[in-house]
Amino acid sequence: MKAFSYYDKSTGRFTGRTVSTNLEGDRLVAFLSDRKPDGCAILEGRYDRNAHRVDIATGEVVAYQRPADEIAAEQRRKAARVARAELESIDRRAVRYLMDELAGNLDSEGRRRLDAMNARKIELRRGIQQ
Repeated sequence: MKAFSYYDKSTGRFTGRTVSTNLEGDRLVAFLSDRKPDGCAILEGRYDRNAHRVDIATGEVVAYQRPADEIAAEQRRKAARVARAELESIDRRAVRYLMDELAGNLDSEGRRRLDAMNARKIELRRGIQQ
């Protein structure tokens, strides 16, 4: 089975998208062309988009190091995704305490837990906004 990687024709950066197939000849060409995003080219092999790129002038695969600001932005996006997932988890857990509160049955331990959840939500939202 052959693997193929897509890369941006203008920058040489791999997109991270790959396909694998046993097709050959015209069927292979049609298969790859149908799946090729606009502005991209295809290269046989699997390449790490964070460690390699195509030298546009030579067509050779070369080592690549992502810019620090790009890495930092990706880390911020990941941290925000994790924070949003935790916010959703807190909301699901808080329902029980909120129902008790509405019914007038929330004890001091429930109030303490609900307050702790709300404090954590505020902290998470601040982190997402930064």
